[in-house]
Amino acid sequence: MKTVLAQRPNLPVRTAVESLWLQEEQPLMLFRCRVGHAFAADSLQATQSEAVESALWAAMRALEEDASLARRLAGMSEQRQQKEMFDRYEERAREKTEQAAILRNLILEAQKVPQER
Repeated sequence: MKTVLAQRPNLPVRTAVESLWLQEEQPLMLFRCRVGHAFAADSLQATQSEAVESALWAAMRALEEDASLARRLAGMSEQRQQKEMFDRYEERAREKTEQAAILRNLILEAQKVPQER
């Protein structure tokens, strides 16, 4: 077993939250964290893809929540007859809603694309 310390990719591990070390073991290439978790290249890629998708969904939800807050603030501004604030919050709500929709469509389209092997 040959451990290559010079090639240390800075990849987060969801289980150990550490950097991974590349270990070249015949016939597999393994990535291992300091705790000892080991990932074959395909399983590491799948784990990273799941983490990215999860982060994208969280970002989309945050945009939707921001849009919702902006709509509520716009409504409160309208009741108080604060036209400039109303316009600002309405614009923010539109922007965040549009950004969330773009992100949602991107995520859903990416799910339709077959994974390369």
